[in-house]
Amino acid sequence: MNIRAKLVTLVVAVVALVLGASSLYVVMQAPVERIESERRILDTVKNGMYNLSIETNRLSTAMFSRSKLRFEEAQNRYREVFTRINEVSYLRRDATLREALEIIERLQKLNEENLKNVDQIFKELYANAEELFVSVDRMTFRRILTDDPLKKDANLRMQALFNLNRLESAIGILNDSLDSSIKVIDEQSLVIDDRIAQIRRQSLFVTLGVIAVFVALTTVAALLFSGTIARNVVSIVGGIRSLSEGDLTVDLVVRSRDEVGELAARMNEFVRSLDEAMLGIKDAANRNRVV
Repeated sequence: MNIRAKLVTLVVAVVALVLGASSLYVVMQAPVERIESERRILDTVKNGMYNLSIETNRLSTAMFSRSKLRFEEAQNRYREVFTRINEVSYLRRDATLREALEIIERLQKLNEENLKNVDQIFKELYANAEELFVSVDRMTFRRILTDDPLKKDANLRMQALFNLNRLESAIGILNDSLDSSIKVIDEQSLVIDDRIAQIRRQSLFVTLGVIAVFVALTTVAALLFSGTIARNVVSIVGGIRSLSEGDLTVDLVVRSRDEVGELAARMNEFVRSLDEAMLGIKDAANRNRVV
């Protein structure tokens, strides 16, 4: 292999090192993208819970016309985003995260039961208010306690007040179950963050380790390559110095098959030819002297 081919091999090795290390890092970072994607699903579910909790707490203070519509939208949104929990698959490979997701799913069943209870009581109370006050769109449930109803029905009024207490109790129970679900998601988000940081550290360490190995191998190859060339050049320089001093017995020992080895072989041929020529001249001189 000639010197140019060796240099090209070293350059190719360096390029392969850079590309290989980059590819390895990208491959090892792939799980991070998947984990972050599924974590965003959990964040979306948590936001849906927050929104539902906010709209549920507004039921007893906001006007019927607004609270009813917003509560229905919050329910639909919450149920829609929670179905995305089924898309979380990669995180389930971790035993701790899988258990946490199962807890969230069990809490969801409880949330759904509590939500249905709140919705049912809300509808009953809304019907009570319509019977008592007729036009209720601009009313709030709190006004059932303070305003005089158009329909003087003590039993219906008592039923409305009873349902109002039931609604406040049901809202409190729903908030507790939603808060528990949010707390679990928050706790697991910390676990997920730790897992992401761990994968990134592992990716970095493995990549740096591979780079270190390749750099070491490339350095050793470069040193061997440069050492071979240096030794051959020193051998040729020494031979030329001996030749300049009149030593025609010089024999350059260079075993490499590159340009330096070819140069040494040509030098040896030159020295042998020169030595033969000098011997011929001496023989001719001796013959002349005899004559």
